Amino acid sequence: FSVNAFANNDTYYIFQIDQKIEDEEILCRVEPVYEDAGIYRTSDYSVIRDFENDNKLIDCALDSDISLLDLQEDVSTLQNENWSRAMLGSDYAITKDCTGRGIRIGLIDSGLIDNFSEICGATVIPGINLLAAADSDERTDISDSVGHGTFIASIIASDRVGIAQGAEIVPFKCFDNDRTSLSYIMAAIYAAVDDYNCDVI
Repeated sequence: FSVNAFANNDTYYIFQIDQKIEDEEILCRVEPVYEDAGIYRTSDYSVIRDFENDNKLIDCALDSDISLLDLQEDVSTLQNENWSRAMLGSDYAITKDCTGRGIRIGLIDSGLIDNFSEICGATVIPGINLLAAADSDERTDISDSVGHGTFIASIIASDRVGIAQGAEIVPFKCFDNDRTSLSYIMAAIYAAVDDYNCDVI
């Protein structure tokens, strides 16, 4: 590929190199996405060019904007048991004695509504808020202001209609309102696999 195809001063880029960045001057011009894998984010395209010239660049991509299709899920929909069971096919899974027991699921979404009745019986492992700075107290705040993450968690593990009842859920908050960037999703995937040992994402 040619990194020159991406050049744009108003854009953020994700790039991967074959090492962690140790140089303080360069660290001031990038944001870590997942340092252990050498993945960073920057709007300074010259950083990427320098790594390419030094044959250290593995890959580069635009940090794309991602949307939840501009949908704010109405979690009360799940209270309609007939609709939920018909849409999800959870009756079939339950009659076949299929559960989520022993499975850890990484939920990359908008967080969870605390104590939402449909997931009170589920095992929720404390996740992380990827939108907050790594050293911030807000890093553990996974509250869901959109509703989509809670809706999906209910589809997974609700005692009434869930298709993987008994599964452990680890929430990774990446969406604020209904939008996020690809870099947050990437960071959540790496965290889910490397730090939380999730079986399914």
